[in-house]
Amino acid sequence: LEATRAAILKVKNGQHRWERDAMVSDTAELPWTLLACLLRVAAKNGRSALRVIDFGGSLGSTYYWVRPFLAADIDLSWTVVEQPAHVAVGKADFENEELRFASTIQEALTSGVPDVLLISGVLHFLPDPEAFLEELRQWEIPHLILDREPLWGHAHHRLTIQHVPPEIYAASYPSWFLSRERILSSLQRDYDILWAAPDTEAWEIDGESVPNTTYFFRLKTET
Repeated sequence: LEATRAAILKVKNGQHRWERDAMVSDTAELPWTLLACLLRVAAKNGRSALRVIDFGGSLGSTYYWVRPFLAADIDLSWTVVEQPAHVAVGKADFENEELRFASTIQEALTSGVPDVLLISGVLHFLPDPEAFLEELRQWEIPHLILDREPLWGHAHHRLTIQHVPPEIYAASYPSWFLSRERILSSLQRDYDILWAAPDTEAWEIDGESVPNTTYFFRLKTET
């Protein structure tokens, strides 16, 4: 948390362009697929507004990365849902008129239903991803972006241990390779897939390459 805080403060203060996994960068790289999805939502019905709940969004990593690209006059509301320690640091050091922090999606929803729920590089780290997706159904959020998600082409989920490279920080996490068929079937009860775009980032498991992919969904009741 402290390493992430120090890195994102450098981005916030203009010392670096963007941050990911507590590592800063000055490259001109942008998450173009994610931006395309966000801008399509913002442009819906000619509105220059965008309300985002960013589930597992750290201390605003994605917000600070994409905000310089978005029009300055866009009416943006970005709420990060995170663990309590992150929320406390977020409120103290990073909140502004656009960026807010909450401990649960239910808490974030007290400000109104957002245009889009962003789940970026998070689903496969949850203890029970399918239970989370079942809970998601009750919220009826108009759009869903499942970003940087390594779904694999098998009928079963597989639990693994992800070891963080030591140059980032010393840690390991339980991490799922989730069945693409099972996850998409669950989501497609309520959502239509508008777009699926593989990323250049991929994971290797038993000689098989599993790319991160961005999936863009629209609630079936939306037009």
